[in-house]
Amino acid sequence: MALWSAGYPATSWALHASGSVAVITTMRFGIAAAVLVVLTYRRPGFREAWCRFDMVILAASGITLYYALSSVGLLYTTPGTAALLGALLPVLIAFGGWGLLGERPSLPTLAGLTVAVAGVALIAAAQWRFDLGVVLNAAAVTAYASYALLLRKSRGDRRDPLVVAAVTASWGALLMLPWVAWEIASGRAGLPPTPTDALPVLLLACGITIPTLLLYTYAAAKLPAAASALATAAIPALGYLFAVALGEPWEPLKALGGAIALLGVVVGSTGSPKDVSLR
Repeated sequence: MALWSAGYPATSWALHASGSVAVITTMRFGIAAAVLVVLTYRRPGFREAWCRFDMVILAASGITLYYALSSVGLLYTTPGTAALLGALLPVLIAFGGWGLLGERPSLPTLAGLTVAVAGVALIAAAQWRFDLGVVLNAAAVTAYASYALLLRKSRGDRRDPLVVAAVTASWGALLMLPWVAWEIASGRAGLPPTPTDALPVLLLACGITIPTLLLYTYAAAKLPAAASALATAAIPALGYLFAVALGEPWEPLKALGGAIALLGVVVGSTGSPKDVSLR
């Protein structure tokens, strides 16, 4: 979650260095996929995973849609606001796991999620505005919640997380190519102008994308949906702290919302991750 949160200001940094959002996002996952494939191609199940339709769906929802929508959204809103929208993610995953997978959250988990929702409601009542950046980031969060639920439903715990990460990153980058083609056709495409401007992309690919894919793929497949959802409630607080540390103005209401979301993680973590009942 800490790495994921750091991705918001790092992505904003990369986009300001080069405004070509499709090229930057595709480069990020193309580099990550290349590294992961080199590490993975000899592992059992690698070739078979490429031919599985559910892997393509996972890549489309958790890679292509999530990162494309969130990257474009950062052109219209601040990294801190985008990070705070991540507070929707634990709610969507937890209640999606309850409704679709029959995993009933424990009472501490429900209490923690309630606290996180209260923080979002406080921010919404005080200063919410429905601009394009908010809409795109909300759609991105919904796409990622679908990925987390599909990963759990497809019994990803029986697969090698390194293989899953490599194949989904590869398919995710490939599915972004039509977006790149559109940018080229519209005259908006462009590579980072200098090697220094390419550094944020390398940071995103190797320092954030690869370890986040590996860690979350492993954890989300092993834990009940509500337990992994609860961990994502830390994203708003951590993401906003990273954004402020990198120069975004401090806003008390945003800070309060992030603190409440983090409190929800603490409250929900008092229960066991395995404390669920299946229908």
